[in-house]
Amino acid sequence: MASIWTANLNKRCQRRWRITAMSLPTLKICALPHANAYSGFWHWALRCVNAFSIFLACSLAYVDLNEMSDLDWFSSRHGSPSGCTLRLLYYPALPDGADLDDEVDIRAGAHSDYGSITLLFQRLSQPGLEILTPPSAWAPVPVFPEGYNTSTTLPPILVNIADLLSYWTNGLLKSTVHRVIFPKDARRGGEDRYSIAYFCHPADKAELGPVPSRLVTERKLIDGEKVGYGGGADGKKAMNAKEYLERRLEATYGFRMDKVASTVEGTV
Repeated sequence: MASIWTANLNKRCQRRWRITAMSLPTLKICALPHANAYSGFWHWALRCVNAFSIFLACSLAYVDLNEMSDLDWFSSRHGSPSGCTLRLLYYPALPDGADLDDEVDIRAGAHSDYGSITLLFQRLSQPGLEILTPPSAWAPVPVFPEGYNTSTTLPPILVNIADLLSYWTNGLLKSTVHRVIFPKDARRGGEDRYSIAYFCHPADKAELGPVPSRLVTERKLIDGEKVGYGGGADGKKAMNAKEYLERRLEATYGFRMDKVASTVEGTV
């Protein structure tokens, strides 16, 4: 299982951040001196998402350029407060001689991300990510894709379409089901794997109305069709991004967000 430190840097999540830091004193001592660096990285990642959003708007407008005349359509709907999360992920290696079943033991089980876009930053020579292909077969995702010649030491940023963007586009864009395994062509038990994931969500109050693209409006979610691996929101449009995230969490974990909120409030 991954050891995860979640730093929610928007104001709505500052209280939860204090609880997390207080419950992990060693991590608090190590991490807090670098808070400015994390904050800077957060805003840089958001700028990357905004740049990709313009490319996305152009792609959805190729049938009629007048449909998506506002190329900031996506980026203008991302702001604070939101469900955006920055995670530092650590998957430790297993010791030599560990009882490892390659068909059962994996580092992170199959899942899809909840938000609009996820940016994954990986380190050199640390494979293990797999995606579920349409034939329902797992395929490895190389750290350096074929044809990538920009750098031999800095892997490219992996951009992952998540559930909310799939939902926003009536399923036209598919969220990626993925997992992390112990690489089969490397040391048994793997090496330590480090990565950074920026899970981007629209602003809480962003309305999830139809994306103004003929490609989207011509595609309708089938009645009862779910978006999201393991249970997600159905074809009934959520009012805003926050409501969608709460519905998605409830579908996955079976709890209501008001109960979580009351628990958090009670611990402060």
